[in-house]
Amino acid sequence: MENEKDKITPELAMRILRSKGLIVTRDQAERILCFLYLIADMAISKYLKIPP
Repeated sequence: MENEKDKITPELAMRILRSKGLIVTRDQAERILCFLYLIADMAISKYLKIPP
C-alpha cells in the first residue's frame, strides 16, 4: 500500500480513529486504509464511467 498517492499514513489513521474512541493496531489501520482507497477508486471509476 505504500505509494505516492497515499496521503494518510496508518499512524495518522490510528490517531484520527483514537480521537473518536476507536483503538486499532497499525495492521488494522493499514487494512482500513486499503479498504477506503478501494472504495474511493470504485466510486471515482463509477462516476467517471471508467471500467474497473
